[in-house]
Amino acid sequence: KSRQRSYSYFANVDLGYKDYLYLNLTARKDWTSVIKKPFFYPSVGVSFIPTTAFADFGGETLTFAKLSASFVKVGNSVVGPYDINDRFVSATSAGFPFLINSFNQNTSIADQNLIPETNTSIEFNMNLEFYKKRVTFDASYFRSKNSDQIIEISPSTTSGANLATVNVGETISQGVEFDLGVTAIKTEDFTWDFRFGYSAPKTEVTKVTDESNQVAVGQYLGTAGIAAIKGEQFPMLVGTGYQRDDNGNVVIDASTGDPLKATNVKLGKTTPDYILGLTTNIRYKNLKLTGVFDYRTGHVFYAGVKDGLIQNGSDIVTAQNGREPFIFPNSVIETSPGVFTQNTSVTTSGNQDYFTGIYREIDENFVLDATAFKCREIALSYSFSDKIVKKLNIDGLSLGLNARNVFMILPKQNRNYTDPEFSFTTGNNVGLSTGAQAPPTRTYGFNINITF
Repeated sequence: KSRQRSYSYFANVDLGYKDYLYLNLTARKDWTSVIKKPFFYPSVGVSFIPTTAFADFGGETLTFAKLSASFVKVGNSVVGPYDINDRFVSATSAGFPFLINSFNQNTSIADQNLIPETNTSIEFNMNLEFYKKRVTFDASYFRSKNSDQIIEISPSTTSGANLATVNVGETISQGVEFDLGVTAIKTEDFTWDFRFGYSAPKTEVTKVTDESNQVAVGQYLGTAGIAAIKGEQFPMLVGTGYQRDDNGNVVIDASTGDPLKATNVKLGKTTPDYILGLTTNIRYKNLKLTGVFDYRTGHVFYAGVKDGLIQNGSDIVTAQNGREPFIFPNSVIETSPGVFTQNTSVTTSGNQDYFTGIYREIDENFVLDATAFKCREIALSYSFSDKIVKKLNIDGLSLGLNARNVFMILPKQNRNYTDPEFSFTTGNNVGLSTGAQAPPTRTYGFNINITF
């Protein structure tokens, strides 16, 4: 049972001039009982339509043009009632000092001086239409600054807490988006159009805390997890990796031949460099076929399924080099501090022991390319003619078939371990997957749409 209270003041102004120049202004201030400090967020947006403002602007080629820009500041407090208070949880089975009706300290805590997180963004947009909408082009650029973000981190175990909700640093997100629409064929009976999309978002951590340049966020899978690191993109996958020399060669133990591991290694970001999208529609008379596809690349993910296969000796990598000791490829031995020589004779501890031992202790072995080409949906629909609809005394009737998650093409190193978009839980744990999740499913549907 809980209670929270909030109230706000809000103002909005919309102005327009001769159907081609528009201005929007807003202002809002919120107070909430779940956090001590109120927050204020304004916005301003302006748009201009030159094809309306100027006669014959663009001629017969450019039939519509719109330019717009906006500045928006928003704030929020993503905490629940009493989160900033010291809380105790009921311990009916193992409480102290009595076994029932007693309480334990909550191991999920929050900073009592939390302040609202804020996001300040600017955006510029351009919308163009050519040849009476036969060709459309939309472009936008955005940049947003996220300050005092409220997130859950994993504090030191000596604190007695498992999770701590705090204000963490600052990130800057920016990117561009382009969208091109083309109606390639357009007749009375047949239409074929395409829509191509490109987006390249990027988020960089510019500050963590005054005391640290790195903080763990979300939950970890053993030693692999997501961290916010100053100067790096977010989310960043970190974990154990191979110890390497300045040339990138793996350093091995001179006595065992096994590679040495390093901790807290940056293993790659879990969001793509860019996303390409394609939507196409083909219509012949009353029959319509639609396909939705996308391609994303430039990121990685942690495949916990591969770890499980290695443990059972089922993964293909355990069959390589037979079951005998082998010389680790491109490995070096540190002969004196800072001096490395090429390893030509020292072998590993044995294939089976190697893969169930040191290999599984290095998270880098389970970080894979998350590139994927996906067919998101294919849909086929048929709309009955007006003649048939009138006989049925209705306004419209259509039948449809659809398939979602139809197929995907993955890089060779991801041997269908899992869909790279799947994470073992929500929140900041992007790119962390395990075998505990159901595999991606393909769904088929049938629908009837009747309009009265």
